Amino acid sequence: MIMMRMFLIIMSSLMFAGSILAQENNKTVTVNILGLDSDKGKVIVSLYKSAESFPKKPTIRKTALIKKNTASVSFENIEAGTYAIMCFHDENENKKLDFSAFGRPKERIAASNNAKGRFGPPKFKDAKFLVQDKITIHNIEM
Repeated sequence: MIMMRMFLIIMSSLMFAGSILAQENNKTVTVNILGLDSDKGKVIVSLYKSAESFPKKPTIRKTALIKKNTASVSFENIEAGTYAIMCFHDENENKKLDFSAFGRPKERIAASNNAKGRFGPPKFKDAKFLVQDKITIHNIEM
């Protein structure tokens, strides 16, 4: 009888801890990309969890369709924390950002907080934002 009670207490505790963790990872980040020049191509949207990975190795990368010069994508089951977003208008749909011979992007790029870079991509510290609510919405001007 005592063993059964201990088992039930332990199982209840594990279930409670699991529900807390599930709530922690049950966040959605929705990104709206506004001001695109055309509906040609797609928008590649990358979510980054750290300054070390930004902007080279995204945590998650998604492709968004463009309609009426606007695109939207959602990242589901995101855990609370600090993130940054980079996106580009992949007009030729080759799934990579194209550069000129001088190293400048040929396709338009943008970042969360509409952060701008000087002589390169913006810094993580300028593009970062906090995910803590169930739904976080970011509007990014291209």
